[in-house]
Amino acid sequence: VINVLKIHSGVVWCCRFSVLSVLATCSNDCTVKIINPRIGEVIHCFANFKARVESLDFSKEGTMLCTAAQDGQIRVWTNISKGSCPVNFLVLSDKQTVRLCRFV
Repeated sequence: VINVLKIHSGVVWCCRFSVLSVLATCSNDCTVKIINPRIGEVIHCFANFKARVESLDFSKEGTMLCTAAQDGQIRVWTNISKGSCPVNFLVLSDKQTVRLCRFV
């Protein structure tokens, strides 16, 4: 074990590394956190979700992040290190969980 990160108050559903050497995690605590994995520091916390976030993924360039939440919302974020608002916001189905999102 290199480092144990205790950054969420709920179950972590997904984590992904980007090519830009940051780690993103999503949790039962309705947050997404962008982390510097080398030092275990949270760079930014997206806390404006109304339901648990179950999946996330970085774009191939590492500049965008997509998130999928239990409330049926998929969001695509830019400027993730600065905590920008989502660029796109899509509700797939009212109050039904989206369990997976991926860039292709």
